[in-house]
Amino acid sequence: MTTQPKWKYILTSRKFWACLVGLLFIFIQAYKPDFPVTEEQVLPIVLILVSYILGVAIDTRSRQALPPPTAQAPPIEDRQI
Repeated sequence: MTTQPKWKYILTSRKFWACLVGLLFIFIQAYKPDFPVTEEQVLPIVLILVSYILGVAIDTRSRQALPPPTAQAPPIEDRQI
């Protein structure tokens, strides 16, 4: 397996883009108060993005922690006791 440069990994990361969208909403709301999305509408969007980021991070971490698949155990009849 070849490793890609860190910048390329970050730019192709779903977590990065979800975080960027959330930050964009927060900054637009802070610096342009007449933006047609209210604070009450931005908060659920950001919370959904945070939940998504955490879910992807947990899923990625759990996939890395799993041991590689092994051969199936022989049927019970074939096992020696």
